[in-house]
Amino acid sequence: MPQSDTHEYFFQYHQLIVDSYYKSLDKVLNWFESLREPFIPRQVWLECQTMLGEGFDNVLIHAHEKLPQETPIEIEVIILSQLIILKIWDWGSGFDMEQQKIKVSQGIDEYAENGRGIHIFAQTADHVSYINNEKKRNYLLIIKMYVPLAVIPT
Repeated sequence: MPQSDTHEYFFQYHQLIVDSYYKSLDKVLNWFESLREPFIPRQVWLECQTMLGEGFDNVLIHAHEKLPQETPIEIEVIILSQLIILKIWDWGSGFDMEQQKIKVSQGIDEYAENGRGIHIFAQTADHVSYINNEKKRNYLLIIKMYVPLAVIPT
């Protein structure tokens, strides 16, 4: 696919804050879909959408498990010319993602109801990390690179 010089210096920053309700996932995914640019390959966008949904779900199930549903989840999306950065901020106690990566590398249960998130991230992200903060505000960082599509004016 041809590469377009039109988006050489493209930059967008978006932020959404929602409560820790399962029903908020629809709002998050609809918001994310509204951000898609035509030069981002559909497959790349779908992978980012999957990782965003998985990361959001992990905040609900793990990080905010014992916190009030009003606890905010902040999502940042940064779209660059050849890079998408997702940050999902939580208020949980944090966890050791590197240890979880090691655990998952030893095999996953294909029939388990949960526990496959890190495997999904490993398969689709170019970089994934979980940054623990001493103030209990942590974030999942997901970076996905892509080759932009040429946008043909209509």
